[in-house]
Amino acid sequence: MTLKIRFTILLGILCAGLGLGLFVLHHYEERETRLILEKVRSQRSELLDRINVLLGEPLEQFVAEYAQWTEMVDFVEAGPADPAWVKINLQPALENYQAQVIWVLKPNGELITRVDPEGAPDHQVPRLPDPASLVAQLERSGEIHYFYEANDEVYELWGGPIVTSEGWTETAPAHGYLIIGRAWNRSFLDKFAKLLGCQINLHAPGDEPDFPDQAGASTFHLMRELKDMRGQPVRILDVFYISPELQQVSESDRWEAMIFLIYGVLAIGTSMFFAQLWVLQPLKLISKSLTLSDTGPLEHLLREKSEMGRVANLVKTAFQNRVDLREALDERARLGRDLHDGVIQTLYASGMSLAGIQATMRQNPAEAEQLIDQTRRELNATIRDVRNFITGLEPESMDPPSFAKAVQVLLDFMKGGAEIECTTAIDEQVDELLSLDTRAQFLQIVREAASNAFRHSSCTTLHVALSHRPNVILLEITDNGCGFDPANLPTSGRGLDNFSERAEAMHGKLDIISRIGQGATIRFEIPADSNA
Repeated sequence: MTLKIRFTILLGILCAGLGLGLFVLHHYEERETRLILEKVRSQRSELLDRINVLLGEPLEQFVAEYAQWTEMVDFVEAGPADPAWVKINLQPALENYQAQVIWVLKPNGELITRVDPEGAPDHQVPRLPDPASLVAQLERSGEIHYFYEANDEVYELWGGPIVTSEGWTETAPAHGYLIIGRAWNRSFLDKFAKLLGCQINLHAPGDEPDFPDQAGASTFHLMRELKDMRGQPVRILDVFYISPELQQVSESDRWEAMIFLIYGVLAIGTSMFFAQLWVLQPLKLISKSLTLSDTGPLEHLLREKSEMGRVANLVKTAFQNRVDLREALDERARLGRDLHDGVIQTLYASGMSLAGIQATMRQNPAEAEQLIDQTRRELNATIRDVRNFITGLEPESMDPPSFAKAVQVLLDFMKGGAEIECTTAIDEQVDELLSLDTRAQFLQIVREAASNAFRHSSCTTLHVALSHRPNVILLEITDNGCGFDPANLPTSGRGLDNFSERAEAMHGKLDIISRIGQGATIRFEIPADSNA
């Protein structure tokens, strides 16, 4: 078992112990909070019912006092309503008893008068509920108390029969009926909430409770149904409490858990600090060095005489061996690429030249002799290139008279006497600025592209262009051959791969533009500052 696994297991055991302790503490505190919450909920529920009764008492008191008032009986019996009496006796009652509307009805339910706040528009005054239903309810029970909705607001109604001071009995007829209504609007709900020390809203039955953003362990909802005449809920009274007692308990629990957690973290941290310093940190530096392939992170360890120091020195030695191996592989790849683009293509061209010489030897011996001399010179140059490869020199290290002339000589040789028109458009300024390395790379590219065009495309023209754009040097080789599909290239050859590798080595960009039957263009773009 490695040290890392052992320390990981130890850390896991310590963290599991800390987590178990926190779980037990949280479970105990949650149970305590739940008990306190139930106690507070019970107390607040009882207080809500008491205050609700107290707020309804003014309406109930109004009905009890005014419905058995002798003057009210006389007012009902007198016939048409007396506006002056209403203004003096009933209008002030709206404010005194915290109501918004009063209705006085005849025994048959016909409206005698309606009292509402002075100046209130008719559309803001609630309509009278079904008089027949009201009278039937009053005749059965002697009083009414229920809620109903009007003008997008909920109203609480209290009502009773208008009788003499002896009181109402089932046998004594009622002289009329008195009904008072109060709106449970926002101002009333705010007053209600202030008395309870909570937040209150009304919502339709079945809707989700309000105040979702404030939900927590120290909050709870109390619901009361506001029922209509038939006992069906018109609205749900949603009372939302934020309990200071529970907040204090929760805050205390959080501090207890925080202290426990801090102590546990300090204990675990102290235990792991020295393990990290003496073992895990050196291993981390070694791992980082291996990941980055750099001995920089090992600078401190390389000076130590400990086991970790010896490991760091072994890593440094392995890095040097890997660098040597990479250089050897890179050199092998370079040789393979240059042999393919240089020597092999020259041998292909020599073979094509010899085939052309055989065809022209009888008809034009002088031209055949020139082609033989040219082929011999190219073969000798190829031999020199191979010798240069062996000694580690670049095949194009000699400084030719110019890039344009070198390209023209190369194309004349590569076509091997075939009837192919080879043209060039070389910018002289760019030609003079080409470094020896860039010139060698470009010649290898031209050689490979021309060889592919002559051997595979059946072209009759080939054009090589060297130009410049702002900060860019552009090399293009274009033929009018049969073309190909760049998306479906053969995988057996090395030529196109060599193109990509050379473009990458020169920090340039390679574009292959071709369509079947429309020729092909090989385009290289390299930054001007890379021509060094």
